[in-house]
Amino acid sequence: MPKPSPNRVQARKLRDLCFRLAVQIAENPLDEELKQRAICLDRVVRAWENACERERISAGRPLPGSIRPERKPRKPRSGLGVLGVGPVQPSGESGESE
Repeated sequence: MPKPSPNRVQARKLRDLCFRLAVQIAENPLDEELKQRAICLDRVVRAWENACERERISAGRPLPGSIRPERKPRKPRSGLGVLGVGPVQPSGESGESE
C-alpha cells in the first residue's frame, strides 16, 4: 500500500480537529472560549488551504480537469456497410435505361 502524501495526512488531521471542535460547540453552544477556538481554527484552515494552493501554482500543476486531452481526428469511413457491401443506389439513379 502506498504511503499517503503529507498534504493528505495534514488535511485529514485538520478535518478531524474541525469536526471535534464542531461537536464540542454543538454540545455547549454558549461557551465563548470554544467559539474563539473555532474562529482561530477557521483562520488556520484558510491559511493552510492558501498555502497549498500557492504551492500547487508555483509547482506548475494545473487544477484538476482544467487541461483536456486533444481531440483525435476521426478516421474516414470506408463506405462499406455492415456486410461489406457498398452503398445501395436507388433504382432511378442507377444509370441504366429500360
